[in-house]
Amino acid sequence: MVIYFRLPPSQRFLEDGTKVPRAELKEMQISFDANSQPLHSIENLGKVPYQAYRVELKPTTKIAVAKKPSN
Repeated sequence: MVIYFRLPPSQRFLEDGTKVPRAELKEMQISFDANSQPLHSIENLGKVPYQAYRVELKPTTKIAVAKKPSN
């Protein structure tokens, strides 16, 4: 999940060198993609900071595991 607070015009560089442009985003946006993200970097083409949080949701075990306290 990515929370974008503000996104200036930018471009993403993919691992193979492909450039993917992205337009300016002036409002908060939250996006979710259940797939892992490929290796990439981002170039800020604007005049304001690129502000975003990425939250990674990791799978858990099917059975809860707890340690018993030792007495």
